[in-house]
Amino acid sequence: MITAKEKNVMSWRNVDLNLLIIFDALMSERNVTRAGKKVGLSQPAVSAALSKLRTSLNDELFIRESGGIRPTPRAMELSLRFKNVLTEIESALTEKEFNPLTKDLALKVEMDAYSQLVFLPKLHSFLAKEAPNVKIRLKSHIDGPRGEVQKFETDLAFTTENLDAGRNKIQDLFTDDYVIITKAPFSDTQLSMENLVSVPHIEVHGLSPYRIEIDRPLERNNLFRQVQFKIHSPMSALLMLQEGTLMCILPRRIAQMWAPQMGLRIHELPFDLPKIKLKMACMPSFNDCSFYEWLSSQFINKNL
Repeated sequence: MITAKEKNVMSWRNVDLNLLIIFDALMSERNVTRAGKKVGLSQPAVSAALSKLRTSLNDELFIRESGGIRPTPRAMELSLRFKNVLTEIESALTEKEFNPLTKDLALKVEMDAYSQLVFLPKLHSFLAKEAPNVKIRLKSHIDGPRGEVQKFETDLAFTTENLDAGRNKIQDLFTDDYVIITKAPFSDTQLSMENLVSVPHIEVHGLSPYRIEIDRPLERNNLFRQVQFKIHSPMSALLMLQEGTLMCILPRRIAQMWAPQMGLRIHELPFDLPKIKLKMACMPSFNDCSFYEWLSSQFINKNL
């Protein structure tokens, strides 16, 4: 045997949420015709909806009187509850306009060595002006293996490394190429392969190109480099280059930022190397799509 409570649950499962909208209109207008105009329905359609509500709620709800309708005590009791429900639903379904100036967000960002040197200052300057309440929590993966972003809780990653396009939203930012930095007194803008092997090299982890990319064309000509130092710190490499007895192959943007003010010279390579491509990746765990879409649009529109 079905209890009264079970009947009530079964009845509510059959209630169309549109009926609550009509109920709210009847409460505010106290007139069937005006309520119909408010929700875009005819008077017969509103009357049919009211009949369904009366059946579901087991109450007359509205009593006809001169000039309109009067809510019953039960309708008055339900009105505020229904109003709150409708307000919550409308708020959940209505997308709020994204405003970067008021956006409050602690952004967990992962960056490789290149991104930190070349892009982080620009990103900080841009967000300070356009989204001042967005705070960056930076994670470096300089000690991790090249080729993948490290496994930690990340919202966005800025990297020159390979990313899984199937799992992440990826936005290409810009490309860069490699140059030679040294204080050695070479006169030519573009160095020869012989010049390239005449001075010991510094390799900077995460910034220098893969060794095989440099050594393969040299070895074809029976030439071999001497890599004297392998270090992590690009600033240490630049300070060591000031001694004048070393050279380093680094991205052009980094060279242009530091070489002139440190008395170092920039030279072109005697062969082409694969270009660097900086990418922004939105991690699967980051669900603030409005912020990511806005930030991506700034790159597309050349604002950042």
